[in-house]
Amino acid sequence: QKGKQILKQEAELGLALVNSLNSDQLKMALMSETSPQEIFSTNVRKVSIEKMEGIPFPKLTESQQKTFLTLLDTYLNNYHVTLKNQQMDKLKKIGLDKLVFAWAGDRQPGFGPGKGQYYRIHGPTLLIEYDNAQNQANHTHTVVRDLTSDFGEDVLAEHYKSQHK
Repeated sequence: QKGKQILKQEAELGLALVNSLNSDQLKMALMSETSPQEIFSTNVRKVSIEKMEGIPFPKLTESQQKTFLTLLDTYLNNYHVTLKNQQMDKLKKIGLDKLVFAWAGDRQPGFGPGKGQYYRIHGPTLLIEYDNAQNQANHTHTVVRDLTSDFGEDVLAEHYKSQHK
C-alpha cells in the first residue's frame, strides 16, 4: 500500500546506526557491499552462525550505543513482557559487550535494484536478522532467535533421545 512501510522503525534504526559509524567502525561492521537475498539463519531448527561478524557494542560511541539499544528494544518489545524480561536478563548476564552489529548492502533508504539491506545483532544468546533484498528491496524478512532455547527446537525429541535409550 502506498505510503506504508513494513518494519519501518527497524529499517530506519538500522540505517541510522550504520550511517553513524566512522570509517574505522564501518570496516568492522561491514560484511559486504551487497546484501544477501535471505537471512543467514534460514529456517533450520538450530542456528549455526558461528562467526561473530560485526562491530562489538563497546566499540560504539555513547550515542551509537543508544541507537543500538533502541533497535534491540524495538525487536524485544514484540515479545510478551515476561519473555522480553527473560531475554534481557540473559543479555545482561552475558554482558551487552558480547553483542555485535553487522551490516551488508546499500546504506541509503530506498527501493530498486541493488538497494537491498541486511543487518544482524548477534551475541552468544541472541540473533536478530533483518533482510530487505528480495523484490528490488521491497520484501522484508526478520527473525529473532534465542540461541539457548530456539522456538523451532524439538524439545520432546531431544528428551526421548537423551532419556529413553
